[in-house]
Amino acid sequence: MLLRHHDTTQDLEFRHLDLLHKLRDSHMAKQHQTEKENQESYTAQALRDLKHKHAAATKQLPKNLKVGLFSLIVFLRGSVRQSGPVYFKLDTSHLVNRWIVPSTSQQKINWPLKGGGRGQS
Repeated sequence: MLLRHHDTTQDLEFRHLDLLHKLRDSHMAKQHQTEKENQESYTAQALRDLKHKHAAATKQLPKNLKVGLFSLIVFLRGSVRQSGPVYFKLDTSHLVNRWIVPSTSQQKINWPLKGGGRGQS
């Protein structure tokens, strides 16, 4: 009778431990799933906020600057597609000179700095 009592007690302990392990595993899986869903919702909200902020900033730009930026982006994307992203190098000086025209006061300052005022022939 003592042996039978020991076996039933041991069986009860094993079932209880197995139940605890299953409960812990299910709780951990539920916690991980909840954290994953929270992270996804946070990321989606941050992305929506960023898009909204960008749209608001773009609305504030002048019309001619919007067109210039759009054509510049299209040009850059086309260049990347043609040359491939690994070997893509872009000298932006010609783009800056094309899109940002210095005022006359800046030209007067830059001209001697570039060597134009030294009297070279």
